[in-house]
Amino acid sequence: MRAIHAEAQKRGIDHDGLRDMFKVRSLSMVETNDLVGALKTWTGRGVRKSRPRAAAWPARSAEQLPRKGYGKNGETELVGGDDLNTLAEAFARRGMGKESQANFIRRQLGGRDSIRTRADFHKVFSGIRAMNRREGI
Repeated sequence: MRAIHAEAQKRGIDHDGLRDMFKVRSLSMVETNDLVGALKTWTGRGVRKSRPRAAAWPARSAEQLPRKGYGKNGETELVGGDDLNTLAEAFARRGMGKESQANFIRRQLGGRDSIRTRADFHKVFSGIRAMNRREGI
């Protein structure tokens, strides 16, 4: 439809002129083949077929890249001391006390107040890290 309007404009035909040309009340009533035929008559070529878009990211198997908080076999990984230290440093940079930390963890984990798995750690850490980045901390 855009191509038809563009070519018609080059030839000095407005929207009403197009409707008169196709003898319809609305251009939505014109068959696609008729539009393509008119375009081919004017330009000598048809309409390009659109190509399907490529995927934004290449597909990867679960073996190559496990989900955050899960091992290569899909097993749940428990949180470690290093993870908890990293989280404590992020909270300290923000200046959060014990009570505010517990509230934040509860909000991120949907009511639970303890971090058990690496998946839980990633949920909490990604939130606090985003807040720190936003504030430039």
